[in-house]
Amino acid sequence: QLQQQYSLSIIFISHDLRLIERIANRVLVMQKGRLVEQGNIPEIFLHPQAEYTRHLLACRPSRQDRSKYGQTTVLHQSGPHYHKGPLLEIRNLEVDLTTSRMFAGKDKKRILQQINLKLWEGETLGIVGESGSGKTTLGRTLMQLIQSYTGEILYRGVAVSDLMTRQRKQFYQTIQLIFQDPYASLNPRMSIGELIREPIVVHRLIATKSEQIKKVNELLEAVQIDPQWYHRYPHQLSGGQRQRIAIARSLALQPRILICDECVSALDTTIADQILNLLNDLKARYRLSYLFISHDLGIVQNMANRVIVLKEGQIVEENFTDQLFDKPHHEYTRKLIEASL
Repeated sequence: QLQQQYSLSIIFISHDLRLIERIANRVLVMQKGRLVEQGNIPEIFLHPQAEYTRHLLACRPSRQDRSKYGQTTVLHQSGPHYHKGPLLEIRNLEVDLTTSRMFAGKDKKRILQQINLKLWEGETLGIVGESGSGKTTLGRTLMQLIQSYTGEILYRGVAVSDLMTRQRKQFYQTIQLIFQDPYASLNPRMSIGELIREPIVVHRLIATKSEQIKKVNELLEAVQIDPQWYHRYPHQLSGGQRQRIAIARSLALQPRILICDECVSALDTTIADQILNLLNDLKARYRLSYLFISHDLGIVQNMANRVIVLKEGQIVEENFTDQLFDKPHHEYTRKLIEASL
């Protein structure tokens, strides 16, 4: 609208190929500082000439191919354990956040209301919704980074609020968060090896330094980083490599649940593809369950077993992935899916 109203020309820089395809007239493809291909949208997206362009387009998550992120070599392959009780359960969760306004006192706003959900062992539960729908607040509340809430959070049927101090500390180890921005989530003053080793030391999981370093090297190998990089610093790594370190750090405490909060949104298509495949590999290897928070419905459809749709802090729809995308019931869900096409 602004382009038409003010007769603007726009240079739109993005790694989101679907967005580029929707709004651009022409596209330039760059690799390592070099222009490898340019042309009109139809010719680039339908008949790419450069190998790199073809690779980028092949990495786009397909709404029709749910096996895209299932092609990794995994050590154990098992689906969600729906025959057992839920690993994690939320009952009637409500979160109010207070914000201060200059000259106007404080405002209290309800961010989440009447949230009820269950996560089973071995499951990936997708959580989608627009910006401001409460997705990140939900993840942070589960991590106990937000503690002013009402309702219950249960782990293996036991309310977290009823846990003794030592048991609660064990719960904190059980659920870990992978942040969105790999450039901001790692301390630049620490080497990547020490970043991974730090939680092991703090929680006293391994006594001797030599065994701690051995564990760190195992985790580096698990996320496909050379253990010889132990003494490198975050600024020496690419965004994808930093996110691998963040994943290794989250695995250091041997969690059962990982909250992936927009964990590939800051990465380009090819790197995001690699990270998602890695997450599937690690899920099988370490028998993890994921809460996968994202605004990218294509990725969620390919990664999740079930999906929850949040709107203005409320769950408006919940279903198994195929059923939700094939026959959405709520108008808001239909609009989200249509906008993602």
